[in-house]
Amino acid sequence: MKLSNPRIRPATPQDAKAIAHIHIDSWRATYRGLVSDEYLDGLDYGKRELSLRDWLARKEPQHAVIEVAGIVRGFCDFGRCRDNDKPETGEIFAIYIDPSFVGKGLGRQLMEYAESRLFAKWESIALWVMEGNDSSQGFYVHLGYAPDGRRAPLHIGGRKMRMIKKKQPEASLSC
Repeated sequence: MKLSNPRIRPATPQDAKAIAHIHIDSWRATYRGLVSDEYLDGLDYGKRELSLRDWLARKEPQHAVIEVAGIVRGFCDFGRCRDNDKPETGEIFAIYIDPSFVGKGLGRQLMEYAESRLFAKWESIALWVMEGNDSSQGFYVHLGYAPDGRRAPLHIGGRKMRMIKKKQPEASLSC
């Protein structure tokens, strides 16, 4: 079920509290069983909010939120790819949706928003996803991303894999 009239806008430091709650709640809902319970249970909303205030004040990367009825229900961070082997690539650093709003189209809308901005500058977009996070991997595959074979360890345990989406050529119209 899609929601009517969600609004995407640039995130500001005033969004830090809402984003901190979405980030931690999403991690706890998504990564339970992939990351230690001790780590997930130790995540602190207040500390996350403080770190986000500085992060959101930066112009790069770009930050966006999606609101439903004026309440932030998801966020996305994106910009130039951080990987040395992909200097001419954009990257989606993070996308998280309030767990009670997953499956309602908000993630797709945020991805489309970020992709339109990234593809305006680069021919491909990278993102990293935790191995074992099958639902997110399926979401990205559905949107046209594919694993490129690169993997890396995560500091919290487990591994992550990189997925890439190439810009599609503009369809030419024949008369």
